[in-house]
Amino acid sequence: MDENENREDAVRILISIGEDAVPALIQVLKDDDRGVRYYAAYVLGNIRSEDAVPALIPLLQDQYEWVRVASAQALKKIGPSEALKAVEEYRGKIEVTASEISKEEYEEKISGIVRGKVLDALETENPVPGASVVIVDPLGNQYEATTETDGTYRIEEVSPGEYLFTIVAPGYVPRRGFLAVTVISDGDHYVDLKITRKGFLKKFSFALALCVVLVIAFVLNRSHYRREKKEDRMN
Repeated sequence: MDENENREDAVRILISIGEDAVPALIQVLKDDDRGVRYYAAYVLGNIRSEDAVPALIPLLQDQYEWVRVASAQALKKIGPSEALKAVEEYRGKIEVTASEISKEEYEEKISGIVRGKVLDALETENPVPGASVVIVDPLGNQYEATTETDGTYRIEEVSPGEYLFTIVAPGYVPRRGFLAVTVISDGDHYVDLKITRKGFLKKFSFALALCVVLVIAFVLNRSHYRREKKEDRMN
């Protein structure tokens, strides 16, 4: 089990513990490691304990953007007036003032967009309409979109983090858990994806199998010929 898997397991366990884990998580919000602060804020947001609000508010001024975003998202989930007021003030730190941004626009500012095209891997990269594009983070949180007639997809309001793609489309071989994308706050991430028709794989598999059979037949015939030639010499 690698470090990422250990971290993911710890996050799940802490969320399942709930309120009893809050005092320890509040303490590690002051940890020197930005990753520890980020995950502590993330877990506190999922536990939704109002006791964490005073400790989360200072993280809105953290030097690392992901920590600030995690704290803002946690405070929004917890939701008491003190937390929401702090988040309102944090809006002004994202290039606009609180009076100039709506709740919807704010959510877009602390999230990102993932978009692009799904293309046929073989037929001159034709667009694939009606494909389901899913991105999933290590904790199982996922976002989904369906491609348009021109093969384009657009996934909005994606929380910052790392995600893996999955594509499923009628008549194509599914691709699951491939190609990572790292979403940043207010980021616009363009990623083209390719998928292969099922029929091609069948034809390719048959052609490959036929080639293997022909090669084996050639080797066997050549071996048989050499053996016969050697026996003729001995006679």
